Amino acid sequence: MNKEEKAKLWADRIQQCQTSGKTCKQWCAENGIPLSTMGYWIRRLAKEEPASESEQDLVFVRLPSEQEAARKLLSEESSPVRIFISNSIRIEISDSCRPELMESILGFLQRHA
Repeated sequence: MNKEEKAKLWADRIQQCQTSGKTCKQWCAENGIPLSTMGYWIRRLAKEEPASESEQDLVFVRLPSEQEAARKLLSEESSPVRIFISNSIRIEISDSCRPELMESILGFLQRHA
């Protein structure tokens, strides 16, 4: 494999990682790629490609935490969800429940199960 083919292979891998919705660490573990190798190729390919205009004008903003987002969604009362915990767990979800709220609830339950 020549240098151009190798660079193309790694550019494709980086693109797959970035669009997977997973962290780089998670994606690398699932694909058997050392995190350090991925970092090397990200840095190497970034040096070779000139920055686009949109990258030069990046603006960083603070995103709300999952808890803050869930509180905001709950306070709007647009996503009613009822959770009952007794002998078994029962979750009632109305049709108006927003997907973001369900993702936040399920993520919390997975982390604290």
